[in-house]
Amino acid sequence: AARAGCRFIEDSAAGVDLAQREVITAGGGRLVYDLLSLDIGSTSGDPARVSRHALRLRPVEGFLAGWERLREAARRSEVRRIAVVGGGAAGIEVLLAMQHGLAGVAAEFALFSELPILAGHGARRRIARILLVVAVREGGLELEGGEGFDAQATVWATGAGAPSWIAQSGLATDPRGFVAVSGTLRSPSHPEVFAAGDCATIIGDSRPKSGVIAVRQGPILAGNLRLALAGAPPEPFRAPARALALISCGDRYAVASWASFALEGSWVWRCKDRIDRRFVQRYRLGGAGD
Repeated sequence: AARAGCRFIEDSAAGVDLAQREVITAGGGRLVYDLLSLDIGSTSGDPARVSRHALRLRPVEGFLAGWERLREAARRSEVRRIAVVGGGAAGIEVLLAMQHGLAGVAAEFALFSELPILAGHGARRRIARILLVVAVREGGLELEGGEGFDAQATVWATGAGAPSWIAQSGLATDPRGFVAVSGTLRSPSHPEVFAAGDCATIIGDSRPKSGVIAVRQGPILAGNLRLALAGAPPEPFRAPARALALISCGDRYAVASWASFALEGSWVWRCKDRIDRRFVQRYRLGGAGD
């Protein structure tokens, strides 16, 4: 933050007062702004009871701690069946990673998905062959008609959900509560507000939330904030028609897809590993003298 000339505040946004142009933090602070950039990602989109009865992917720190407890319980045979809710890329990767982490342990998995597994994903058939699950169910752990599903642990890995305070703020939103923005990543209801990544939906663009799209929006967002400060018109974001998707299978094996074309193998995992490490390295802080 210091290198970029910014002030870092370790807190989370809990709301925004659009009339006063203030961000309200979870700690009770109020931060005045001229321009506001919302880049807060998404939530797990989970029902109220999930937080008490399931291990959620977000926040990741809580998930990692919970996974260690779950793994130890499975090794002690206290957990024999694990249910994973969510058939998208996140749910599939987490399930396969857990299977790998519990290799040799007598634990079974059940995958629940409201939609077909990896709906619209080019690697769907290859992934379905790799998965080793007890069952795939539509709905949830409490099925229609009151039927239940026996599992000692549940991992909640459903699609992205919008932070609840966005809809309460008065900002224009899409039907699911994400910030609605134009092609320039600017709010149509409040032009002093920009948003990008998972927390935002470009009006007229129905594609699912994607980390690839979020990363590519970053430079456009930064440029448009500078243009707005200078009183110049912003530039539009042009999303790629398709993007490479890489799904790790947990055991140094991965599946890649481009539109309907898919490949798999350990060499795909090595490519994914290099891409991921190179991306993370770009944001690694150097020494004090750098």
